[in-house]
Amino acid sequence: GLTGTIPSELGLLTVLDDWGISQNSFTGQIPSELGLMSMALFLNVWENQLTGTIPTEVGLMANMKSMSIRRNRLVGAIPSELGMLNSMK
Repeated sequence: GLTGTIPSELGLLTVLDDWGISQNSFTGQIPSELGLMSMALFLNVWENQLTGTIPTEVGLMANMKSMSIRRNRLVGAIPSELGMLNSMK
């Protein structure tokens, strides 16, 4: 599988609608820049070794229908900004 950290530059892919890196060995935090992916419908980063908190900027992904972050090493509360994503299932 893939290793390393998630590049913050991925946030520049604003027209990407389905993005996933599940079942790899990514480490580090989820970059806040991913919130710039305004067209993203799905964010799948489950089963990695991600740490830190869920960035509040993820709440800017207005079209997101599903987010899967399970089986990582994330800590902290779920950002209240995610409650504003009306398209989430």
